[in-house]
Amino acid sequence: MFDKVVMIGPALRKVTPLPLVGAGLAVVFMVAWLVWSQSAPAPESTTATVAIDPFEAYRQRMTQGISAHQRLNAISKLWAIAQSLPPGWEATRVEGEGKSVTLRFHRNPTGLIQTMNEWTSRYSKWAPYLTFDMQGGQIQLAMKPDLQHWAYQTVTVDQSQAWLSDVLNLAGIAPVSTQKNKESASITLDMNALSPSQWSVVADVSQQIPTLAERVNFQIGEAGTLSGPLTLTLYGESK
Repeated sequence: MFDKVVMIGPALRKVTPLPLVGAGLAVVFMVAWLVWSQSAPAPESTTATVAIDPFEAYRQRMTQGISAHQRLNAISKLWAIAQSLPPGWEATRVEGEGKSVTLRFHRNPTGLIQTMNEWTSRYSKWAPYLTFDMQGGQIQLAMKPDLQHWAYQTVTVDQSQAWLSDVLNLAGIAPVSTQKNKESASITLDMNALSPSQWSVVADVSQQIPTLAERVNFQIGEAGTLSGPLTLTLYGESK
């Protein structure tokens, strides 16, 4: 047994030095790396801190928006024009979206181009906004953003909604539906149910708070009445 141990010994001594040397170097390098990593300064962060303005979307909307007051006044003008169209030319609808409101009308079989030309001469102030042909025509009024004064002052959505609801109730106007989220509240009215005086109330009160009527599409009946939903959207600060 002793002889076998002596014979195996030299073989063990020849094999072990390289792993030991490698392990030793690895330990040295590891210690050096740990020392360097602890003493080396941490790289400075290049990420800039960006301040988030919670009212940015609100301010942008107020800067670029068309107030419900301005849009409703434009609709009132076109509504009056619709009543004065010459025989044979019938107003069909009033549409509004973006920065314009448009009165559309069509020509009946009895409508004469000469009659429309005479009407245009009589109401010359509308001529720049009027286009027509053998089928019909339109009068389009342009509008400009007019809510900039609200861009840096706010009321809460709840305050605006409560105030408008009270005014509508006092005027005998019952909303068809209401919706609310963090940034806005929408109140939808039925144009069929509004008298001319109630229409004036809606147009006037919408000037007192940041209110938009972003899209309107009213049909004009045979009696000249407007029908369709009117949605007023109130913007402001959420609680």
